[in-house]
Amino acid sequence: NDNHKSIYIGQSDNVAKRLYEHKGGQDGEKQTGKLFWSECLAFVTSDNQMQKGHAEYLEFEFYKKAYDSNRYILENENMPSIKCVSEGDKIFCDDFVYDCDLLLELMGIPIFKRKNKSLHNEIIESSERHTIYNGNRCGYDCPKYVNATGYFCSTSDKHNGFVVLENSIITKDITKKAGNTVRKTRRDLIKRGYIKEENGKLIFKREFIFTSAGIAASVVLGRQASAKEWK
Repeated sequence: NDNHKSIYIGQSDNVAKRLYEHKGGQDGEKQTGKLFWSECLAFVTSDNQMQKGHAEYLEFEFYKKAYDSNRYILENENMPSIKCVSEGDKIFCDDFVYDCDLLLELMGIPIFKRKNKSLHNEIIESSERHTIYNGNRCGYDCPKYVNATGYFCSTSDKHNGFVVLENSIITKDITKKAGNTVRKTRRDLIKRGYIKEENGKLIFKREFIFTSAGIAASVVLGRQASAKEWK
């Protein structure tokens, strides 16, 4: 709604039905829908890759980006809860977010532009941070130097994913016993630009949600590791 600069972000497996509900009935006679809206943008997929978990993850990501932009009033009654998806699914979803953001920019709709305040920073600040750091045992230029920070997606359920934060430094070495999952995840993260080499160090340039703290530690350390590595 451009007059009041209000937006609503949601997800559904049946867009037509959901829009009918938001309108409050075919003619709006029920007056129970979200009556502030005058325009709808729906992003869909046609290859059947999108699942319920993907949609919930995307709902939070879009809500977070809209909140960060601080351009519109969000009419959502409740903030979508943060969702964790697998490493491969996250890459798929992040590509979808990027494409939607690009389309909105081309359409001249600045829903996600400029970050004046960060909802995600508030979420991070409210979560206990954990680190893997070996700087006392290895010099800064050492290939095994690590200085990574992250947090559990849910403090009530520590099996519900682990986020490694931006600017975390990981080891350049990877052992033979690291395992195929660790090797493949590292390759994918580097290929997608989540991890980049700068000044001889491998650094997370974007935060990433792992399915567990153990997998996160393994990728950071380049070997088989457990959640206990995070202090």
